[in-house]
Amino acid sequence: MLYYQDMESSATKKAGSNMVGENVRRLRLERGLTQEELAQRVGVYQSAIGQVERGETNPLVSTLIQIARALDVEPADLLRSPEASSETVQ
Repeated sequence: MLYYQDMESSATKKAGSNMVGENVRRLRLERGLTQEELAQRVGVYQSAIGQVERGETNPLVSTLIQIARALDVEPADLLRSPEASSETVQ
């Protein structure tokens, strides 16, 4: 998994990574999947899923799309704040 780098501050990146990671973890758990099971569906190592969930890495767009497909959601759902995601589901 490659990392996305730009001129944003590390705090801004961390906040965005956490949002994606929180959504991945929430959706994975809602579907009763382990990190290993999700990783197999996506075609990455389990450690890569863990890093995304902890906000340590930003996945490539192609990986984000694969994660969304594996979780049966739209890629945009992974980018929404957790509050907005839960509001749209209800």
